[in-house]
Amino acid sequence: MLFKERAKRETGFELLRIIAMFLIGAVHVMNYGGMLKNGLPQTIKWQRLIYAVFTVAVNVFVLISAYFMVKSKLKPKKLIYLWLQVVAYSVGSYVILCLFSNANFSLYEFAKCWLPVLFNKYWFFTAYFLLMLVSPFLNKILHSSSKKELYTLNIFLIVLAYLGMKFPISAIVNYSAGYSFFGFAFYILWQERLGCILFI
Repeated sequence: MLFKERAKRETGFELLRIIAMFLIGAVHVMNYGGMLKNGLPQTIKWQRLIYAVFTVAVNVFVLISAYFMVKSKLKPKKLIYLWLQVVAYSVGSYVILCLFSNANFSLYEFAKCWLPVLFNKYWFFTAYFLLMLVSPFLNKILHSSSKKELYTLNIFLIVLAYLGMKFPISAIVNYSAGYSFFGFAFYILWQERLGCILFI
């Protein structure tokens, strides 16, 4: 019954995903567009409040993706297509930057454009790509483990995330306030509990 309900409510999910994408765009404009740094004194508090509220958009977007990953099978073609899409934009933008600006061409930077995950060039793509890659294994853990085992696993992961923040072992282990592969993995392991919140 739960998965039939999910199918019926795909339109609602897509609408929520579109809203999340809009908010993510707004957060980038506010952050990188200088609105937070150069805002007027009388409006800066409101801008920071709006920014704080909008930052949940990334978590909402990933939560929706994780919600559907639980019952879907990993398709290698989808991973390859996603990779090629990012590489095309990355290489294209770097070539245009070198041709039409004062930026000097760097073979190392060019290589990073071709291997975005290996070099962690774009944090979201790296985290999302790794999440898709390991989602079948996380799904098996989710469906074959008891509640007690899942609680134990989550406690272990929370401790590991804390250690990753205190002792930066690697970018993958670091929780980074939820903005990392490690943070995204929690959404799959907790999707049944968190996903139901969307319908309350």
